[in-house]
Amino acid sequence: MKLFSLHSVFLKFLRKRKRSGFTLIELTIVAALLGVLLGMVFGTYATILKVTRPTSGSEGVDREKAISVIENIRSTLTMAFYFQTEKNLVFVSRKGRKSEDGPRHPGESTKDHFIVFAAVHPNSEEVALPEVREVEYYLKQKDGTDYYKLMRREDEIVDKYPFVGGQEYELLDNVKSLSFKFSKTGKEWEEEWDSFQRKSIPRLIRIEIIANMGNKERRFETLAFPGMLLK
Repeated sequence: MKLFSLHSVFLKFLRKRKRSGFTLIELTIVAALLGVLLGMVFGTYATILKVTRPTSGSEGVDREKAISVIENIRSTLTMAFYFQTEKNLVFVSRKGRKSEDGPRHPGESTKDHFIVFAAVHPNSEEVALPEVREVEYYLKQKDGTDYYKLMRREDEIVDKYPFVGGQEYELLDNVKSLSFKFSKTGKEWEEEWDSFQRKSIPRLIRIEIIANMGNKERRFETLAFPGMLLK
């Protein structure tokens, strides 16, 4: 992956120049490399790609709202909290639920991803609420159409029932699909993650939403870097 090769080149360059010092040009190069590296590690990319399949309806989602929603998912995943010996903290995502994933929500899509995990709420002290919460994202069938509503479920209490409880609310309407891909290194990607089996959480997550905008379906993509709160 380009990220890791760039990181290696940068470290070799620093070691080489450590004793002899830097010229002004070299300092400029170092600053540029560091900026690119930090941008790749901590930044997010958000792209909007048109899906060639046209839609028959005139209704659609607002572009800014869709970007805001995918950022909601990305930022929450970045705050994912996991402690291997704590059974109440889970990270599970796949297409369609298994029996151990709790009951399906009414109208829940069986062909799209759901994702359940614990996350830290950054402003919990200000609102006097628990710091770690259960969070879930899934798609719910929209009546009379082929589209779904993107739902977020949030439980203020992390308990032994991570797949149920709390309050749910709609984030986005007219969604065609929701999918995730997971990786530990960025070299190999998987479509399913189960912390009960892996005893860990992924370090990289690709997030994809396809939604109807006017009479076109468009793809929204971004990348999350969880693991900062891994114990």
